[in-house]
Amino acid sequence: ESSPYLISDGEGLAYAILNGGKGKYYKLTNDIYLNDINGVNWETAEAIGNYAPSEWIDGVTFTGYFDGDGHIVNGIYYHIGNGRELTESGYAGLFPSITRNTHIVNVGVRYSYIEIFGRSAAIVGYIVRDDKNENILIDSCFSDETVYVNHIRLYESTGVCSSGILGAALFTPNVTISNCYSLANLTGPYSKNKIVGSTWMMPESFVAINCYGDGTLWLCSSTSNMLKT
Repeated sequence: ESSPYLISDGEGLAYAILNGGKGKYYKLTNDIYLNDINGVNWETAEAIGNYAPSEWIDGVTFTGYFDGDGHIVNGIYYHIGNGRELTESGYAGLFPSITRNTHIVNVGVRYSYIEIFGRSAAIVGYIVRDDKNENILIDSCFSDETVYVNHIRLYESTGVCSSGILGAALFTPNVTISNCYSLANLTGPYSKNKIVGSTWMMPESFVAINCYGDGTLWLCSSTSNMLKT
């Protein structure tokens, strides 16, 4: 796209995602700081001193084309302990959920804490079920060792998992995850898969290619094809 919407700060990023993307093109021009990375203990989510971290958004679905242009989003803070409802329908991540014809490329996440009962990951929490999807791509994205994803659900529920890149997807064809890696710290019984948390009843057109994690790549629950590394 020759003339994408340019995003230079956290306010612009939140606005683009909250408005659902609307199928448009977006591009980061800077590293983004959603919180002071020195104001939070990212392992425990505890604020340091008098700092009051800003909560990241939830409950929105993005469709469009997002190019991080090699930049990093720092300071995603999503804490279930701050009065958020315990529900399996919740999604959390840089993009809480995405849907058909969406590309998320060339972006990393650092210094972040995500805690949820539902589906979550550093990059995309959930791909909305859509058996007519034609084109979803997550490419050249990462979450590093300064990211903490804590899944607090203690009992098994189909397709409700967390990971370092994509939390979950169900029944959705034509999804490609490529050239991604995660070193994120994943805690909880259903948060231990570095690239994809869960795929459920996924067709063979759902693939992950050339991806790396410092542990199990996938899956906490799956009836899909075996993903390609």
